[in-house]
Amino acid sequence: AHAATAPAPAEMIQMDHLSVQVIGKGSPVILIPGLSSPRAVWDGVAPELAKAHTVYLVQVNGFGGDAPGANLGEGLLPAMVAELHKLVA
Repeated sequence: AHAATAPAPAEMIQMDHLSVQVIGKGSPVILIPGLSSPRAVWDGVAPELAKAHTVYLVQVNGFGGDAPGANLGEGLLPAMVAELHKLVA
C-alpha cells in the first residue's frame, strides 16, 4: 500500500506592501489579482499550474484578511511596483 503524501506547505514571502504565496516547482509564473482582490481569485488555476511551475500568488496587504501595514501611508503604488520588481528580479 502507498501512503498518501501531503503536498509541501506553501512558502509565504511577506513584504511591506505585498505578500506572496509560493507553490509548486518549475519555471516561474507570477499571478497578480486586481487591486482589491485577494490571491484566492487564482484558486481555480494555481494548483494545476503548480504541477509544472513555481507559482507566485501576489496579494496587496490589506486585502483578503491581511493587515494593511505600510499600505496606510503615502506612496502606495510606487512602493508596490518596487516590491514587484524586487520579486521578479
